[in-house]
Amino acid sequence: MIRLKQLVDIVSTFKLQYLQLVGRQNDKATQLYELLKKGRVKNNEDARKRLYPGSKNAVALLSKTKRRLFNQLINSTIVTQHNIRSEYESSLYEAYKYLAAYRIIRTQGMMKAANYVAEDALKTALKYDFTDIIYLLSRQLRRHYSAIDKNEEKRKFYSELANRYGEEMQVENQLEEIYSQLSARFGADRRYEGDKAFIHQILEETPLPQESHYWSSFLYFNIRVISYQVLNDHSKIIEECEKAIELMESLGQKAPPITSFFFLSYQIPSLILQKSSVQPKIDQALAFFEPGHVNWQHIKRFETLNHFHHGQYQKALEVVDQVKQFKHAEIWLVYEAMAKLLSNKSIRLYKLLNEIPVISQDKRGMNINILILEVLYHLNKQEYGKIIDRMPSIEQYLYRHLMVQPLIRSRLFVKMLMSLEKGHFRRKAVEEKSRDLLEELRSYPIDQSVQDFELEVVPYEVLWGEVLGRLE
Repeated sequence: MIRLKQLVDIVSTFKLQYLQLVGRQNDKATQLYELLKKGRVKNNEDARKRLYPGSKNAVALLSKTKRRLFNQLINSTIVTQHNIRSEYESSLYEAYKYLAAYRIIRTQGMMKAANYVAEDALKTALKYDFTDIIYLLSRQLRRHYSAIDKNEEKRKFYSELANRYGEEMQVENQLEEIYSQLSARFGADRRYEGDKAFIHQILEETPLPQESHYWSSFLYFNIRVISYQVLNDHSKIIEECEKAIELMESLGQKAPPITSFFFLSYQIPSLILQKSSVQPKIDQALAFFEPGHVNWQHIKRFETLNHFHHGQYQKALEVVDQVKQFKHAEIWLVYEAMAKLLSNKSIRLYKLLNEIPVISQDKRGMNINILILEVLYHLNKQEYGKIIDRMPSIEQYLYRHLMVQPLIRSRLFVKMLMSLEKGHFRRKAVEEKSRDLLEELRSYPIDQSVQDFELEVVPYEVLWGEVLGRLE
């Protein structure tokens, strides 16, 4: 049902006159389309109850209806005028559409028409360096001009293209295999404590493509960036991203403009952790999207974290206010509460806890910031008794969720919070009780930490200073 819902979203987003393509308004496929579009069915059981209530054959009937709707939606997506952001995307869309048309026309035996479509698509593919389309069509045209409509000049031209891009496809396949190994092993989580020999081998044995084609270059630099993320080498991440952006921009129309955004999004966290000038990069990345877009909000998160890292809590609040004008994730409520409490402003803690159910259940992730917010909230109000009441659950949280090595900074900081009670909330006593923990925390600097960059909203060393500043 999820696959159908995604196709429905594409068609409905671009306001296609769907019913004109489907036919009768009371058709079951049309009814299912409308139900999915309006969010009234979430799964097969919902759909069966609404479309075939009481029917003994509901399972089989729904299966046929889903298949019919799927086929109709596929047809609809081909004729839909999609939301194209660039000339590159528009040309890629047209080239693939022409490739599909060529295949269909060719099966009907209409070779002249098919070749005209193929050669037209190939011109576009060459202009924008769509390597897979060039390879497929040059092979087909080589065969045509060698065996069917003999033309030695064209045969040689398309043969050279097929051979050249055949080699490029091999390069791409090799890089895709390496990239898939990295993705399978690490995924979105770059935390790795094992033998780094595998990573060093990849860095040494993955050659820079001899020709500057978009996809192979994109893969090559992604492989290097991921490798350095695993090695936690922020200087190299910054360097490789800079090289990638420079190369992609040099390709001009042969690379989608959005490519630079991806490498900027890799580069910005490392720049923040290295305490480098980052705002120009943030502004550059934000320019790719309209305010409110999910990627715009992604970069705004980095901008907010950069303000937190520099103790600029009012600026962090200003960014939060910008984002909250749009549909936003729970994390923005956490950022807002953190910035307000660190600015000695009031928040409605229990209302906040009810508004962030997902983060509250994320025991090994952002949930630690809920614990920190609660402590800051009661510290600001000098409600030390309530913090003491929370200590057993804080200790339980520590030993249940923070004992893994990647979370050592969070574990040490929670132990430091536990020293508040031991020092009776007196600054000198708490400093004495937490001195060794603070030194150990400093021995695991944030820029060398393997825990998620976004987990530590405010560097714990800075945050501990804020905690101590609230004691007498």
